[in-house]
Amino acid sequence: MFDNIHFQVVNINTPINNRNFEYKFPYYFGDSFYNKSLNNLSFFMKSSFLIEGIAKVCFPHHITIFAKESLFYIQNFCLLNVGKNYFTKREKLDSFLILYTYDGHGYLEYGGKSFCLSKGDGFIIDCQQPHFYRTDGDNWVHADLHFSGAFSQKIFDEISANGNVTFSQSNISFFASQLENLIKLYEDISQFREFQISNQLENLLMTLLLNSSFSEETANSAPENIKYLVKYIENNYTKPLTLDFLSKFSNISKYHLIRLFNKYLGYPPHEYIIQLQIQNAKVLLETTSLPANKIGTTVGIQNENYFNRLFKSRVGIPPGNYRNEYLKTK
Repeated sequence: MFDNIHFQVVNINTPINNRNFEYKFPYYFGDSFYNKSLNNLSFFMKSSFLIEGIAKVCFPHHITIFAKESLFYIQNFCLLNVGKNYFTKREKLDSFLILYTYDGHGYLEYGGKSFCLSKGDGFIIDCQQPHFYRTDGDNWVHADLHFSGAFSQKIFDEISANGNVTFSQSNISFFASQLENLIKLYEDISQFREFQISNQLENLLMTLLLNSSFSEETANSAPENIKYLVKYIENNYTKPLTLDFLSKFSNISKYHLIRLFNKYLGYPPHEYIIQLQIQNAKVLLETTSLPANKIGTTVGIQNENYFNRLFKSRVGIPPGNYRNEYLKTK
């Protein structure tokens, strides 16, 4: 997990809290938090937390004005292996947080609701809003990713629209690998590093968005024929699934089918299929040696030129370049 990442490892034997944090752990937050608009010490004095255990912290990187105004960007990242007394309670922080559980159990209070977290579970929250999370039991191993960006509020609002800010890797099989790839890019030195980070972070957020668009709460409110059709598409997206075919298969008119998909998933059927194809093409580029033209065919796109154009339009670079950039981070 996170091999070849150069963490600052800190063994916190004496508990750190909001009273002694600046003096014992001053490098936790990067320059995005150390600025004139948000005084680091005053923020932590207003928040309440306790950390005891092992912290692995990525060294903060400078964030350009362009990235802050135009891209998604990472504010900081850390891995925490903490005990039963760990907690964080705060609000009014200009940041969004993705937290992912690797082991143990955690507990979250947010938006008037409470959530229990186990291995493979995570959440995404707006840190401007009051929130509280803690270890639930004796130990909690989790990753904290703070991020922001020009469209962060909009995409967060879409992800959390149904009131559920949690997710599970049982529903997102490759979330952990996406997160690790993102941190490898964060640690990399590259001319286009900020663009690559923004692209990978956007992909991570799109994964959460697609998952939330058909969450259990939403799925329960969707008609049975739509739920069945979505599962069918997820198992057969490599086949030529035209709108005419899907309409006949589900016994729903084409136009009504588009309206239902937009209502319950946020995308028309064709766009949902493309999202599945691109996401799985990226996984194959990262984990296999299949040539790009074979990968296009494998995910259901038979025309090589069309696959290359489509992939570049959605990801920002051609498939071959994507694989090369990914391999550089390993």
